[in-house]
Amino acid sequence: MPQLYWQGKEQLFQEVTEQIRRGPTREKLLPDPPFLIYGDVVCAAPRMASELYGRVKLVYMDPPFGTGDSFSHKGRRGRKGSRVIYDDPADADAYLSFMYPVLLSSHAMLAAGGSVYVHLDHRMEHLVRILLDEIFGPGCFRSMVVWKRDPGGKGAKARSRQWPRNIDVLLWYSKSPDSWDFSMEWRQLTDGQKRAYRYTEPDGRRYKAVQLGDYSEKSISELEARGLIHVSRTGRKYRKYYLDGAKSPVDAIWDDIPGFGTRTASGEYTGYPTQKPLSLLERIIRAHTQPGDLVADLFMGSGTTAVAASTLGRRWVGVEKSREGIDVTLHRLGEAGEQYTSPVSVITL
Repeated sequence: MPQLYWQGKEQLFQEVTEQIRRGPTREKLLPDPPFLIYGDVVCAAPRMASELYGRVKLVYMDPPFGTGDSFSHKGRRGRKGSRVIYDDPADADAYLSFMYPVLLSSHAMLAAGGSVYVHLDHRMEHLVRILLDEIFGPGCFRSMVVWKRDPGGKGAKARSRQWPRNIDVLLWYSKSPDSWDFSMEWRQLTDGQKRAYRYTEPDGRRYKAVQLGDYSEKSISELEARGLIHVSRTGRKYRKYYLDGAKSPVDAIWDDIPGFGTRTASGEYTGYPTQKPLSLLERIIRAHTQPGDLVADLFMGSGTTAVAASTLGRRWVGVEKSREGIDVTLHRLGEAGEQYTSPVSVITL
């Protein structure tokens, strides 16, 4: 299996795994969920993994993308904050040294049936996926979700000499290669999908006719008895599927959740850089957890994961290095209402 090597990798591995192993023998530092760790994720994630070893059902992370830029908080009116919130390293070695302890820790804290989502773009996705294959194993790769965050073809994108870079990717790995918790999400059919239901029963019910495939003669006879076989003018038989019972599974291309690039006037938008929509995290949390399960976000940012988890009845923990991010998260939790949120502990590391 291909692996990445850079200066200091082996030492990092030894240090992080030793920190995680020492967890049960050290004094308990972290409170019960929900809590926020205010500090550097490279230091906080191993400590969290040591105390929450095998207890977290879902880890979501939206790390820096390797842009080489600096980010500051813009308020709802677009004003810049007083200081830079974080710098985003573009150097590959520096980026891998930063992400490696976080990914090792995420694997350690996951429970049986648990999953991790790593949210990236085109810059570092290929490198992080190799690390995830090394840490989790290639057999634990489940899917790569493509999120179309903004419509293409507008402004400079329309004049670009390349396809618009208007997508992010979410790498989904499970703790086990054989079992993982997942609930399919469904959505209503599009008008184009509905047009496939072009046949009508005497009572007005619309249906589509689909080839039978490998149905046995016995199964076909049973379907005929239930009125679920369509016979064409040439005498060929097809399986009936009715429009009133139809729904479409959400696939790995998510183009139904707009980002904030074109809707900064949204009431949900806080002005925090790299903020993600609430509906994006709600979809991920619903798919992999049940009420009462524990969710971790290792780059909490504006607190979207905390708000989504709280309103869905899940427990949560997180890490955030900026005071602005802590403040925005606590403010949004307050806006969500007392019926959804519990008192949040903030620990400094």
